[in-house]
Amino acid sequence: MVPRGKFSVSFYGKQISLHGSTYSYKVLYSNFERGFILPLGGQGEVVIVLALKSKVTLGRVPHGFLVLQVPRQKRAEVEINRKAARGELDLAERLEG
Repeated sequence: MVPRGKFSVSFYGKQISLHGSTYSYKVLYSNFERGFILPLGGQGEVVIVLALKSKVTLGRVPHGFLVLQVPRQKRAEVEINRKAARGELDLAERLEG
């Protein structure tokens, strides 16, 4: 994950929250510029890359991307009960972008 370290990830109505041992981040969905899902070699994992419009700062180092590494075998169906506001892209459209 970028920033480096182990974080627990929580998804809320307007934001994603990352909780680590020393830092916690809140990133609004509207801050996501692009998203990619990439296979990670033969390790049975995928990498989710989220490009941010405004960077997240860890200490003095700004990070323009969130990179999450997750197992490919684990699948979950998620239902999002949020409709996009007028002129706003749906989260799925942003990630496909």
